Amino acid sequence: MDILKVFKRTKRRKYPIIRDEKGKSARKRCFEMFEEQVPFEEIAAATGAKLNTVYRYHRQWLKNPGIETTIKYFKKLLNPLAPNRERQIELIAQVLGFSKEQVETTLRQPHGLRRLFSGKIYFPKQAEADHKCYIAMEIANLISDHLLKNGGKLEDVKYAFDRWMKENQINREEEDEDNKEENENIAFARKLIEADVEDEKQGRIKPDRLSEQEVTAIDFSEKFIAIAKLKDNRNIEYEVIDTTDENHLKKLPRNVFDSIVCTMALMDMEDIGPLINHLPKLLKKDGVFIFSSLHPCFNSGDNTLAHERCDLGGKVKDKYFVKISNYLIETKELGIGMLGQPKPQYYFHRPISTILRHLFENGFVLDAFEEPSFTSIENSNSIFDNVFKHTPPALICRLKIK
Repeated sequence: MDILKVFKRTKRRKYPIIRDEKGKSARKRCFEMFEEQVPFEEIAAATGAKLNTVYRYHRQWLKNPGIETTIKYFKKLLNPLAPNRERQIELIAQVLGFSKEQVETTLRQPHGLRRLFSGKIYFPKQAEADHKCYIAMEIANLISDHLLKNGGKLEDVKYAFDRWMKENQINREEEDEDNKEENENIAFARKLIEADVEDEKQGRIKPDRLSEQEVTAIDFSEKFIAIAKLKDNRNIEYEVIDTTDENHLKKLPRNVFDSIVCTMALMDMEDIGPLINHLPKLLKKDGVFIFSSLHPCFNSGDNTLAHERCDLGGKVKDKYFVKISNYLIETKELGIGMLGQPKPQYYFHRPISTILRHLFENGFVLDAFEEPSFTSIENSNSIFDNVFKHTPPALICRLKIK
């Protein structure tokens, strides 16, 4: 029995919850305005909350930006009068690894729905995942001890890896949607190990540092960041950042970078505005921004690689060229980055004037411009190699802040 009820006392909060005329707390109103990208100062004025409190709420919101929308949706879905409520609870229980009765009990508790979707309840599936993570770390430590403490070779790791693949070959050959991604990951991991084994055989040692300077590396993909960390360049700090999201970019420190390099990525980004708008806030004074990209004129958008054979002056000659259409029209198209990739990817074509205009409007000036091509390739049968032998497939630009 609750001792407070015995003496007819109620437990009080240290600070009362201040609600508006609609019954919304300041925290909930802040979350809603974060979704609408209202400036922090205006949020503080509208809710009556201190600015430091707004910052704290924003950090909470960043952990799960869509939680208010999610909770609002599931409140309607799990309403006691909803026709499919029982089925929805069964599905939630199945996904979270809970029994249906446990989900029902949690929903009846204060803020139960919010606790379900904010990760404040530890589910059996989480425990299972944590255990697997622990086992994976133990295996990684064993491999590390073999390579470092016992003087083992990467070739031993490759041998064990190949043996494991052979034992599971039958299951992998019967590929379906459930194990397709796993197969791709295994194949990629094997390529990484093979590359390191070759380095080991050739006596090439990886440097501990790229340079005396500190480096911060970012990517939208957690998987790519994990692969990059395998390279073990210890002066690199890795961050998972979506450069099309201004809130993500705010996680980076301000005015500390001597240079920012964006390698072959702008054409993969649907919106380059947030990144370019934020660059001056990241760079030091006299900092530079360098980017490379598929050449917008010759290797992007609506273009066709062509090969013609003609008789000129009694000699048969091959002509390679690119046909270009609708260069100034910005488009989004699916394409192939390399032959054999499992799925096509999106490319976002925009003329070079659009890219540079964004940069000029943010105080940058262009001070270097390169258009590399495959001039060193000889006797290739590839139409791509021959077209881009004397036509640039990419461009590289360096810009400085005025």
